Amino acid sequence: MYGVSTYDLSLEKARSLARADIDYVYVDMEHGPMDFTALQSFLLGMIDKRTIAETGSLAAKVTPLVRIAPYGRESAAWAVKQALDIGLMGIIFPSIETPEQARAAVQAMRYPQRRNAPYPQPTGLRGSGAAIGSWLWGLSGADYTRRADTWPLNPDGDLIALMMIESSRGYATRRP
Repeated sequence: MYGVSTYDLSLEKARSLARADIDYVYVDMEHGPMDFTALQSFLLGMIDKRTIAETGSLAAKVTPLVRIAPYGRESAAWAVKQALDIGLMGIIFPSIETPEQARAAVQAMRYPQRRNAPYPQPTGLRGSGAAIGSWLWGLSGADYTRRADTWPLNPDGDLIALMMIESSRGYATRRP
């Protein structure tokens, strides 16, 4: 897999990355501004109609991710909800130091599971309201809700949660 990081949320940058020969782009909001309005415009700029016409698929050619600012010891639920609701496909969580912090990160990404759900744990905490995300993904609200879950926890999920272990404590408490 190949990808790039960027702080530049201009439409020109989005357009150039939409056709780049890469698998993902992550927007660094840990060390740059947490500007969800600019991020939303960037995501819209990454919609490449030529690629859609050529492939017949609404799926993004380049997967958009974001590295958020809150560290593992801080609540990131608000930033996760904002990022996913506008259509991002993954979150990079910085400074995760414990399994509990990693679990809280995944819970923030997941919608509450229905009774008898095949993958009920960990219980999701994300509130509904992803009309923009479902529109950007080209899905109905019901299909988006079904697919907006973390992979590989849910094999049918299309979201990815990446945990950054950046300390000796995080390394010591990691789980395979």
